Amino acid sequence: MLLNPRILCTLAGFTFLTACGALTAQALAQQTVTDLALIDNGLTALSPLLTTSGVPAATLATVQADLVTADTFAKAAETATTTAAAQQPVQQAETYLNTALGLVSGLPLPPKVAGIVTALNVLMPVIETAVGIVTNAVGAGGETPDEARAVLAGIK
Repeated sequence: MLLNPRILCTLAGFTFLTACGALTAQALAQQTVTDLALIDNGLTALSPLLTTSGVPAATLATVQADLVTADTFAKAAETATTTAAAQQPVQQAETYLNTALGLVSGLPLPPKVAGIVTALNVLMPVIETAVGIVTNAVGAGGETPDEARAVLAGIK
């Protein structure tokens, strides 16, 4: 079965978007830095919001520590000067983020917290793809990356 280029672009994310001419390499790099800053914004906001979300104290301490570590790696990736240099901190940020979010999955979270969690889950695989990490992850919650960006940018 042959797929037309538009479908390939849709299926493969940013990697093919650059090849299809939708984004230049420079625009892709800038979008990735912007996305990492949004991840930082979401991680920074999430920790204090979880304090009042009914998460058990023992779980909360572990989750908050993982969020701080994920944020540290996201900031390191944000300042990386090459895609290759960003891969390891992005992968580490993803690992800690997944650990933290795994601990609160299934808990009844307030809508604002759940919205941030969904946005983080949608945007992280986009960033991984942009820095060349092969991932099978698919964004959660039915949000588009642009919708996730709007959620993370609008956190107050």
